[in-house]
Amino acid sequence: SYPTAYDPLMGYIPQPDHRGEGELWGVPISIDSRGLRLAAADAPELERYDILAMGDSFTFGDEVGDGDTWPAHLSTLTNKTVANGGVFGYGLDQVLLRTEQLVPALEPEIVVMSVLYGDMRRSQLAQRTGVEKPYFSFESDALVLNNVPPSRYRPLLEQIGRLRTILGHSYLVDFTMRRVGQAAWWYADGSPEVFAHNQLLDVSCKMAERFAQFATAQDFQPLIVIQYFLRVFVDPQGEKSIMEMNGIRQFMACAEAAGLPVLDTFPMLQQAFDNSVDAGQFVA
Repeated sequence: SYPTAYDPLMGYIPQPDHRGEGELWGVPISIDSRGLRLAAADAPELERYDILAMGDSFTFGDEVGDGDTWPAHLSTLTNKTVANGGVFGYGLDQVLLRTEQLVPALEPEIVVMSVLYGDMRRSQLAQRTGVEKPYFSFESDALVLNNVPPSRYRPLLEQIGRLRTILGHSYLVDFTMRRVGQAAWWYADGSPEVFAHNQLLDVSCKMAERFAQFATAQDFQPLIVIQYFLRVFVDPQGEKSIMEMNGIRQFMACAEAAGLPVLDTFPMLQQAFDNSVDAGQFVA
């Protein structure tokens, strides 16, 4: 249900020239000819931008309209042109590859790369939610790119079973599952994640080094912005929260060692959470 198009390097990108409202969250979703999200449906498509914002759904702006993404707000606050290169569901590997693809064309002065622990985790995968993706492995102290081009096809029969293979073509079944609130079970449970390796930290640190080297080669100012899932504030002692915090702290150390400036949003988000009445207010 996301507006996507197949891409032979990243697996998929936002559907170029998409203009829509209501099919996902009832908000305007406007995408230009290069797969960049616009700040408005009638926003001009620029050849070059001052700032390029990269990341996953947090950057693309899942659930919010074109003008409410953080790259759109950044443009207003800085009075600079900001390209939103975020893509829903991307791992850090896809974010890096997409950055390397967009920078030569857009020639930004600054590249802001948003990173979550989930992005690092996704970099271990060869397939997520039934979609194949590229991934880096760590071999002989170097990154090796694998699974390119990713298959454009969805999970095989042995992954999703014969019933879903057949009924997955049925609009009636799709409609029914959505009405009873079981769409996630019907689709996601039949599309398992496929792990390619367990080199999460090694690969993530090498990708930080590669980003720093790319910034030097392309002559732009890099910035890593660390973002977080809500659970680290709601349940800080939970197993997933502890894993996320430990992993992201190790990544920040690697990024800083590579010479990358890092902005950690945790202190300001923690303060906002502590001052909020409840988690619902914090999310809003």
